[in-house]
Amino acid sequence: MSEVTTAGAETPRPRSSTEDEPRRVVLDGVHNMRDLGGLRTADGRTVKHGVLFRSDQLKTATGEDLARIAGLGLRTVIDLRTPVERETHGFFTADGVEHRHLELLHLRWERFPQAGPEAAPEFLPQRYIAMLETGAEAIREALDLFAGQTPALVHCIAGKDRTGLVIAVTLALLGVPDEVIAADYHLTDHGQRRYREWAEKNRASTFTGFPAPAQAMLDTLTGLRERFGSVEAYARVIGFEDVEKLRDALLD
Repeated sequence: MSEVTTAGAETPRPRSSTEDEPRRVVLDGVHNMRDLGGLRTADGRTVKHGVLFRSDQLKTATGEDLARIAGLGLRTVIDLRTPVERETHGFFTADGVEHRHLELLHLRWERFPQAGPEAAPEFLPQRYIAMLETGAEAIREALDLFAGQTPALVHCIAGKDRTGLVIAVTLALLGVPDEVIAADYHLTDHGQRRYREWAEKNRASTFTGFPAPAQAMLDTLTGLRERFGSVEAYARVIGFEDVEKLRDALLD
């Protein structure tokens, strides 16, 4: 199994965009990494900067990218991919960073008949709500790590679906409004566009995936509450009891 490692690399400071994606960590070979810091909760608190990051996979990271990621001061990297995806694309390791493989189980999407990307607003909430149950163990373990072992980075392949669901549940437990969570999720469309541009330039394989419409995440959060009563009730069902600890760890 291949590894993507930062061992022995220098650690220049990560660059951040200040334009349409002010929380983006700007890298050359990683296209959808951002800091959740700065998002505000309904009661006026703010997610701390530099404690929780989301990303696409790191297989195309350059050496300078890896050094910049190391410069984030991460303690934990959470990988939500399947064993086959890890075997195919490699995984991230760095000195002093605990790597946790938490496969977020879900039914294979290609087995579902659907019209294509234009079906995303209806198809995605259905799949995400199902993943709340099939992937419950990974979601609970990720929440435990966020509550006790940050700074942390969570990623899958594109950083959209599995990562997006884990981050949505986390932010909702913190009290971030649904509209803000959905807007952050929608930023992944920029990352997917950057990846396609990079793939064309580098003659790499690309994919035709679903977009990340904000409405899909809004409907997912609505469906979560309809099924479980509240996000906090969902957390209790899957065995996560430390909501206040999570808030203390991630909020100013």
